[in-house]
Amino acid sequence: MMKMRAYSGLVYQAKINPDTPAIIDDFSAYTYSQMLSDVYCLKSALESAGITGQDRIAVISTNRYEVMLLVLCGLLGGPVVVPVNRRVAIDEMEWIVDNAAAKAIFVDSELENEISLCGRDVFQNTPVRVFSGLNANNASNDFLSWLRDFPDAAIDAEYLPSRPYLQVYTSGTSGRPKGVVLSEENCLGQLTSLLLSIDLSLAQGDSIYEGLPLFHVGGIFISLLALNIGLTLRYAQKFCPVGFESMVLAGDVQHAALVPAMLQACVSLPKNDKDSFRIKSILYGASPINSSTLTHSKDRYGCDFLQVYGMTETHSLISVMSAADHRYLFDTNKIAGSAGRAIPGSVLEIVDADGNVLPCGKAGEIRVSSQNVMCGYWQNEEATRDTLRDGFLYTGDVGYLNEEGFLFIIDRLKDIIISGGENVSSLEVESVLLGHPKVVDVAVVATPDVRWGEVVTAVVVSNDDSFSTTELIEYAKPLLGGFKTPKIVHVVDTIPRNANGKILKKVLREQFSTIGNM
Repeated sequence: MMKMRAYSGLVYQAKINPDTPAIIDDFSAYTYSQMLSDVYCLKSALESAGITGQDRIAVISTNRYEVMLLVLCGLLGGPVVVPVNRRVAIDEMEWIVDNAAAKAIFVDSELENEISLCGRDVFQNTPVRVFSGLNANNASNDFLSWLRDFPDAAIDAEYLPSRPYLQVYTSGTSGRPKGVVLSEENCLGQLTSLLLSIDLSLAQGDSIYEGLPLFHVGGIFISLLALNIGLTLRYAQKFCPVGFESMVLAGDVQHAALVPAMLQACVSLPKNDKDSFRIKSILYGASPINSSTLTHSKDRYGCDFLQVYGMTETHSLISVMSAADHRYLFDTNKIAGSAGRAIPGSVLEIVDADGNVLPCGKAGEIRVSSQNVMCGYWQNEEATRDTLRDGFLYTGDVGYLNEEGFLFIIDRLKDIIISGGENVSSLEVESVLLGHPKVVDVAVVATPDVRWGEVVTAVVVSNDDSFSTTELIEYAKPLLGGFKTPKIVHVVDTIPRNANGKILKKVLREQFSTIGNM
């Protein structure tokens, strides 16, 4: 008997809307019928090269059509896809490819020279196939030309829920990153839960700008959602706030998926009286958003907003702050700072250090049980046992639930600052400091202190030459109180972030831990 699959929507769209563009990237446009045909041919091409569903392949690229072909091929019974962060150093790329035992590597043309000249054994000994582009050096090695020489392959009709299709490496907080293994069952659970909880007007034929990178699960899950419901995905190799807003003004996109740092960049742009942003909705997630950025985004775009909270280990989905929830927030401010409510089909609990469930209003570690929770970490049983316990995934995030079931995230467990025996949320302090008119970006971390154990340390980006650290401290004191107010303030040009816009607090702790108090 036929079963619903995570790619069933794509097959359906190719039948009823074959000529609708599925993806438009910086190089070309591709219809739904073309995409489905290319996926079938790709599976056949890989099989002819001896690469099957039991193998892994690495892909290192910016956002483009070919990356999603590989992901969909994995869902259709092809090899497990290992997307590698395009922005990490060659050393880390090499380690991930080697750790995953990838049988082939797929790269964009801009990275081709760097890989071929680096002299690393993994890249020299593993077959490399290139996505053509503006700087392609070897047209005969072009990915699309290669796969289209093969006939359609039979898809894997047997539904094996636990069969992996994706392996995404998390940015490790210590040591090497961990490979999160995700199955089709995880993907199908995530898609179903999102479709049940989303309340945006997403119409077939609408276009959505995908700002989240495809080497992170957030970019993949938004893309899969779009393809299953008949949207046209718009990819860009690099995010440009001016370019994005030009697309919106021209009516080329009706929806967007962005990280908060991208929204912050957009609302910092000047707005002319003639600007009329014709956009229906913005989905955001991957990192916390401060109230100032969200309010300015609402005022600028006047559209619906939807927030997703999750992590790689949950196929990017734990809770959703719906468009209706955002309207309630904007009208009343009663659920400011919430990450929404648990997705359908999941159990979300707040527990203490012993695993006891805590009542509403009490803060503890967030744990979740759902169909989209990962299979485990690749070849890392110890880390898997530490994270998956008692039928739950322990997130490492600290938060609480209110009486209505809204989740509020306080901080990462590792980012809680303990100063003089008092717990301080770095996120709370960041939110207050961003309210200062001369502060455009901020990160708050703990640094060692002889007297207090740890002190609150702010790393700040300002847009005003007259800004002083003293005025920021004086601004914060009445809003935060004594022990939460930063004792140390460093002014920098930029805050380090990963590709998903998350602040690299480990880098900042290491950078400023040896610098003394003011």
